[in-house]
Amino acid sequence: MKKLLSVLLTLVMLVPAFGSFSVIASAESAVAQVVDSSGNATDFITFEDAWKVAVNDRKTFKLLSDWRVSGGNFGTNEVIHKQMFFNGGALSVPPGFSVTIDLNGHKICRDKGVNNMTDDGSVIRLFDGASITIDDTSENKDGAIEGGSSNYGGGIYAPSNNTVTMNGGRIRLCNGYYGGGVYLDSNSKFIMNGGRIEHNTGYYGGGVYAEDDAVFETHGGEISVNSATADGGGIYLWSAIAKLNNSVVSANKAKNGGAIYSDYSVVKNYSSLTVDNTKILNNTADNYYGGIYHCAGGFSLLGNTRITGNRNEGKFGGGVYSQKVPIYLAGNVQVYGNYSQGDLRLPCDVNFGKSLNEAFILNGYMEQNAMIGVYKAYSTAPVYWCRSYHLQNNCTDTDNNMKSLADCLFLNESGANGFSYSEK
Repeated sequence: MKKLLSVLLTLVMLVPAFGSFSVIASAESAVAQVVDSSGNATDFITFEDAWKVAVNDRKTFKLLSDWRVSGGNFGTNEVIHKQMFFNGGALSVPPGFSVTIDLNGHKICRDKGVNNMTDDGSVIRLFDGASITIDDTSENKDGAIEGGSSNYGGGIYAPSNNTVTMNGGRIRLCNGYYGGGVYLDSNSKFIMNGGRIEHNTGYYGGGVYAEDDAVFETHGGEISVNSATADGGGIYLWSAIAKLNNSVVSANKAKNGGAIYSDYSVVKNYSSLTVDNTKILNNTADNYYGGIYHCAGGFSLLGNTRITGNRNEGKFGGGVYSQKVPIYLAGNVQVYGNYSQGDLRLPCDVNFGKSLNEAFILNGYMEQNAMIGVYKAYSTAPVYWCRSYHLQNNCTDTDNNMKSLADCLFLNESGANGFSYSEK
């Protein structure tokens, strides 16, 4: 994929002190705090000074009120250290540095506007090896990063060997060509433990765009109500990795791949996708693949994953479409109630784009309520629709044995032209 040209930074050595700061003794007029690892807080009457100290000292930047900028740029009055901390008008973290943001129920808004997209229009920009943690310790959990508009990640731009950890808060109302909310590239990693990525818009990847061995990993949180003009309403992978666990991907929309669109470059690694104990719900596509499209590389559906309520206007992949690879299964996976062809609402849960000797591979025990609808390529007629312990079509109850699911799921009524079963 296209990548942002390298930004050349001429950095001077950071020093422990930048000169005088607007530090005050009383929190009454403070707009932000810098908090150390022991919980000691220093109050600041300007956001800019608090941000510089927090980044330089690798501490926590804590909001006490909303930080909104007019004209779409942070640090407009900064001169000496602008390239370090407000590069291109974004909140910047220099190479190798780290910082924590505690939104504390407040918002950081760049207010760029969707028609003012630039290469450096992200709210937060990380440079090589930099890292950031986003949290919201408030009771209302209403904190947000919003208002960015960039060709590469409207909310957060993480281009090279970066680590972003999201424990809370929201990334919302951002716009980007590659990644409305988040852009990840070149071995960068996004770890989502909580919070929401929502209401963002992009061309590729409404919520998240990841490429070139970048990793998007969740252990909670939601990716919801994002939209992409082309592919990947919630998440777009291009030779990248997604590991989704205990999260929700819902109500996203795209032309193709309403929830997730996973593809690869022929000169790079395949993308891989693992969906574990995760809900893929009510996503839509104007063309194909309402839920998940995955082209090549490892693909696993595990645990209590639920994929339901997804739909698309075209013929293929209302719930899941696997183009070239089998799907590894284990646990209590349910893929049901997904539809294709718009208002016709033709059942379409799992499609495969080509004939495979092993369309599914059991990667562990399948529980008795596992349920998957399977369809031939270029057809919405089911090869078989079954669940463990489903007594229709001569699928007998085999008492806690995976074979009942395999016999039902991978063969049609005559036992021919179905998908073979392999246990590994």
